[in-house]
Amino acid sequence: MNIIIMTEQTTEQHYLEMAAQFKEMMEGKNALIKELKKAIMVTYSLIRTADENHDGEMLIQARQVASEFIDNFFFPEDD
Repeated sequence: MNIIIMTEQTTEQHYLEMAAQFKEMMEGKNALIKELKKAIMVTYSLIRTADENHDGEMLIQARQVASEFIDNFFFPEDD
């Protein structure tokens, strides 16, 4: 990704390139937020269901799901 530095002679094309970069960054962040919301909803649902049914095995599954989400979002392999 090229980073554009603004100068006094910044042209319309530079502004268009900066806007495209910003749009790409925002789309990536929005996708991440969507996935994090999904992870929170799934984990909460599993924990709530396990709690209502006094199901210890489901709590273990909820912990595993939460652990997978943490690994994927906070410790991705490609960093």
